[in-house]
Amino acid sequence: MTETKKRLFVGIGLSEFLLPSIGELTEKLRIKYQHAGIRMAWVKPENVHLTLKFLGPTPPDQIASICEELKKVVVSVSCFNLMLKGVETFEVGRGRIRTPYPLWLGVSQTPSVTVL
Repeated sequence: MTETKKRLFVGIGLSEFLLPSIGELTEKLRIKYQHAGIRMAWVKPENVHLTLKFLGPTPPDQIASICEELKKVVVSVSCFNLMLKGVETFEVGRGRIRTPYPLWLGVSQTPSVTVL
């Protein structure tokens, strides 16, 4: 029996300092989209993260080695600042009916982000 691949990404959590602002922003957008008749699934602010790399479908037997390699990298990374810039969406759908999905926050390119 073949094991199911897992959709993986490399990401980092955001500072708790940002969570209230992200929560307020997503609530405003949720209301806006709801009034426009657009249904979206919303992530809780505490689950918002910065995706560094989407790995895609990954065999389960590779996950441990990926984690070990990532541990080697993160020990050399210290705290750094991020500057959030704008809210964007990827749109899916056909024709005139387009649904925004997913919603994402832009991040200014800084040396720390580039290194990661």
